[in-house]
Amino acid sequence: MLKSVDPMGRHRPEHTGSAAHKGLMAPVMIGAYLTATAIMLMIVLLRAPHFSYTLDDPYIHLALAQNLAVGHYGINPGETTSPSSSVLWPFLLAPLSRTAVGEWMPLVLNMVFSLGTCILVGRWLEPRLRAVGSGDLSIAGLAICLVLAANMPGLTMTGMEHSFQVFLVVACVIAILRGYEGQFIPLPYLVAAALAPAVRYENVVYTGALCAVLLLKRRYGTAFTVLAVSVLPLIGLGGFLHAHGLPPFPNSVMAKGGMEAGGGHTTGLAHLKQLIIANAEDLFVRPPRRVIFVCVAVIGVCCVSLRRRFAIWPMMAVLLAAVAMVLVGPYDWYFRYDVALRIFVLLLALGLMLHAMKGQKLLTPAVWLLTLLSAAAFVPPLLGSPGASLQIARQQYEMHRFVQQLGSKNVAVNDLGWVSMDAYGKFYILDLIGLANLETLREKNRDTAWLDRVTKKHGVGLVMIYDSWFDSPPAGWTKLGVLHESPQFFESPISTIGVSFYATSPAALKRLQPEFEAFRRTLPDHTWIEEE
Repeated sequence: MLKSVDPMGRHRPEHTGSAAHKGLMAPVMIGAYLTATAIMLMIVLLRAPHFSYTLDDPYIHLALAQNLAVGHYGINPGETTSPSSSVLWPFLLAPLSRTAVGEWMPLVLNMVFSLGTCILVGRWLEPRLRAVGSGDLSIAGLAICLVLAANMPGLTMTGMEHSFQVFLVVACVIAILRGYEGQFIPLPYLVAAALAPAVRYENVVYTGALCAVLLLKRRYGTAFTVLAVSVLPLIGLGGFLHAHGLPPFPNSVMAKGGMEAGGGHTTGLAHLKQLIIANAEDLFVRPPRRVIFVCVAVIGVCCVSLRRRFAIWPMMAVLLAAVAMVLVGPYDWYFRYDVALRIFVLLLALGLMLHAMKGQKLLTPAVWLLTLLSAAAFVPPLLGSPGASLQIARQQYEMHRFVQQLGSKNVAVNDLGWVSMDAYGKFYILDLIGLANLETLREKNRDTAWLDRVTKKHGVGLVMIYDSWFDSPPAGWTKLGVLHESPQFFESPISTIGVSFYATSPAALKRLQPEFEAFRRTLPDHTWIEEE
């Protein structure tokens, strides 16, 4: 039996029916998630030369974690940098990062957090569905759709912190709706809200939404405590970076948020204006994003519908937070950046619909339609993740294997992750995109002359890049070859382009050519070198 509070503060029971405690939704979600993830893993482990995540980015976190384990925050010795998009994630990986299981820790943690998400959603949502007459079959179907709507298998295979982010955002949603209904918010939910910004910077919006509800419910002390605790890790890292002569935000946040000039990005208010316009247009133009607009619209309609039974201002504050994230939040980047936003607005919409539409025959079809639309957006990563993992294993892992074979020769790359694994103290890595090197992030004119100048400055003999990302190579560079891989089974949604290997001088060419020929002979199946 659930309890809610009417506007006068009186508790009234909500009968959930005799089947309320069957506990079907969470087990079905867990089963669907584990099955999909297991299939992906089996394909990758059977076909890849080495297990890899669907992105190169998790290896940046792992490399930073390896270096944190020996007391250094950065990629290259003696050079403090902030390549990680998360304050907390590398520290979670650090304790076991230099052991045999270190490479698998992102997978293990993502599975743990995804299972936690299944339990949270199932236990919170199932009683509410049963209270309006939903049967076992309907609940089981919705459970499977919600696994897709949160992109749980896809996020697990990225190896990034987004599974943790979704878990914390789901906790924020449940806390918001409990506070909105006048129910008690258990301490673990408040802790999750306070922790969320340390996992992803944009989570401060979701934490702020809960704090707004608490403030409007006159729980001032709790609201200010949660907000203060949530910003402490961000302030702490910002202060640490500032003390080392760096900007207060990680390089990856600045690179993808347009905070630093470089690579054609604009900065400040101009960038914010462009972002808002682009996001607003895409909500209507791009079908996968339209469901976000639909969910926000449903939240607004439910707020108006519920105004007589609940105070409207707390939920209006949450609606404004959702709109703000819709307009300025990150999207895409292989089906991961906007997952938290999608699940945030979806669960808010479902929770409010279950209050606003009780007893109406259109309830079940409306809930189903909204959930199906949300799930459909993440069918591509479900199908494409094995192919993406195979691509990383056959390109970025092979780049890693080559530089480990070379030993102490400095290298320049545009994909930092795998190359930086197990590299600390062995050779210098020049990140031409700027995630690990602030000077390259700040560079405005990444032309041919700059490529020549920056590689000479850092004594780089080997360059491994995607040619299409840069201007033509300097005249003094010699192309050793282009590493290609052929997609198998599932076509990867990531564009398959070859990695070009360059020697930057005659001396480097003489040194690298025999090593490159030996490397060519050891390439795995479906991978080859195209000669110039």
